[in-house]
Amino acid sequence: LVRRRVDSRSGALTLVFNVVLAPSKSFKSVVWLEVRSEKQGVWRFPLRISVTEPQSDDILTIEAVGLNQESRLGFRLNSQAQHPVPFKAFFAHGSDPEISVHPTAGELMPASANGTLFQVAFKPTIYGKLRKAKLAIQTSSSQWTYDIHASLPSYSP
Repeated sequence: LVRRRVDSRSGALTLVFNVVLAPSKSFKSVVWLEVRSEKQGVWRFPLRISVTEPQSDDILTIEAVGLNQESRLGFRLNSQAQHPVPFKAFFAHGSDPEISVHPTAGELMPASANGTLFQVAFKPTIYGKLRKAKLAIQTSSSQWTYDIHASLPSYSP
């Protein structure tokens, strides 16, 4: 409770709260704020919380070596805990299917164990525009997102 004010004319009570919310992943939920008076009155107010997708943590760029040839880009990610935590890695809807990630599930190792190595692969089958994907890596309490930009070598007939 930051401030409590009573209107002298109407007697209406205004309560001002300061709430800090710093989630590590997006979610939607309803929580209840319960206010109790000294005279045993109880008021319950629903609070709808909607945490949207964060901006990407990084942009990863990978260039193909040629058609039907796989290019790989590796990076390491650490558990925020001091122990391994289960994770899932997946691409958002609309991501280019010629971009893949390995592993797609497993344990995210802590920094003391050098983290977990992720490999993003790009294997184009036709020439065309810049390919894009959005990679998400999720644990039960955290989420990292990466924009993947995959380009092709210049075409020369």
